[in-house]
Amino acid sequence: MLILVYFGSGGNAPFIVFPDADLDKAVEGAIVCKFRASGQTCVCANKILVHESIYDDFAQKLAAKVDKFKLGYGMEEGVTHGPLVSKRGMDKVKEHVEKSVKAGAKVLVGGKAGDGLFFEPTVLVNVGPGAVSASVS
Repeated sequence: MLILVYFGSGGNAPFIVFPDADLDKAVEGAIVCKFRASGQTCVCANKILVHESIYDDFAQKLAAKVDKFKLGYGMEEGVTHGPLVSKRGMDKVKEHVEKSVKAGAKVLVGGKAGDGLFFEPTVLVNVGPGAVSASVS
């Protein structure tokens, strides 16, 4: 018997990690899903939802991987992530991070604007429903 189930996951592109997931594979999947083209594609995950029993481990592993990213111009050796495409995009990212932190989220890695249109790849934890990054799809 097949039962069709719908549930609201709070966005049009959530990445969901269940308690029985292989955390290393889940982290790799999240990186591919969220950080492709510096998170600027229409198919990137809008949010990552992780079961509370594995939340801390997943967050630490993800932050450790993201912390190894190298921001810069694509033709430079070792660069993994480039700039955002516009000032509008940069302003939106800054606003999301600032409002999320103000609402109680914690930055594990990144969270700061660099020169030009560069913004550090960022991992936020404890993002509550009041944070703009929790409610924007």
